[in-house]
Amino acid sequence: MHRLYVATPLHAETFSMTQLLRNASRSFVLALLIGALGCGSKQAAPSGPSIGERLAAAAREPKPEARAAKLLAIGRDQALAFDKQGAVKTLKEARGAIDEVADPRGRTLLLISLAEAWHQAGDFGEPRKALGAAQASLDKIADLELRIEVGARLAVAQHSLGAASDARQTITAAEKAAEGLADAEARSRSLALLARTARKFGALGGSDHLFAAAKDAAESIDNPRGKSRALLTLSGELRTAGIAASATAALDDSLAAARKIDKDYTKVYALVEIAERLAALGQGTEARAALAEAAAAAKRVPEPDLRSEAEHKVEVLQRKLGS
Repeated sequence: MHRLYVATPLHAETFSMTQLLRNASRSFVLALLIGALGCGSKQAAPSGPSIGERLAAAAREPKPEARAAKLLAIGRDQALAFDKQGAVKTLKEARGAIDEVADPRGRTLLLISLAEAWHQAGDFGEPRKALGAAQASLDKIADLELRIEVGARLAVAQHSLGAASDARQTITAAEKAAEGLADAEARSRSLALLARTARKFGALGGSDHLFAAAKDAAESIDNPRGKSRALLTLSGELRTAGIAASATAALDDSLAAARKIDKDYTKVYALVEIAERLAALGQGTEARAALAEAAAAAKRVPEPDLRSEAEHKVEVLQRKLGS
């Protein structure tokens, strides 16, 4: 009988591009605060470039994706500095650069960031337009798994910007798309991602069925290496969602699948990955036990070169664990 992984609330996942923009904004605000606190006293001139200098540098950027990202960061900073007029002008320029981006994935992510920047600037009509453009761009992503991943990001933005109904529709469409993934490991990975996203804002009445579907997809994999990897991924998603008991169960299942791998060289890598996860969770005893199994498997690898490589893989982690 399969164990059911039950979901509980999770924290939001962020994309690296959005995080980069937010970090840039925080740095700018910090500089403003330092300047304000230093009023009336002798202060060194600001070390960073001015808004004008940054805009000029962005204008010289030949790649539209990089230019758009720079303009979005500047627009956010202007909004944080209460320069709405400047922010509006910059964000309009950013939209123009985004329209030049040929890659639908990059264009969609930039449009999502644009919607968030417009909201930050205090405009409540432009975000919806940007999100609509992002939805249209999303549908042009040919890679199905990639489209699901970006769709999850769009759903988060839609919900946070007040378009909850659109967010639910995006998740529903992504779930339907995931059913079309022939590769069970990819299907499990996508469904787990959607489960975390849906759980974030209670879409579709919760995400239990999505986590269960991700588990079923992982367990349907005949290849023990693929099954172990899928279950390890699922365990990580569950742990990120704060679902500790189910995450532990998935990790145990991943270890059980790894033990069934016939080829010792492949088994070493699967066991080391699990040992690394256990170590990261502070389960040193369990990590060392899995690593001991990996060491034994490494010794059984018949090819000298591959055996040496496998043993080195084990030794690196052994040194980290102090064993």
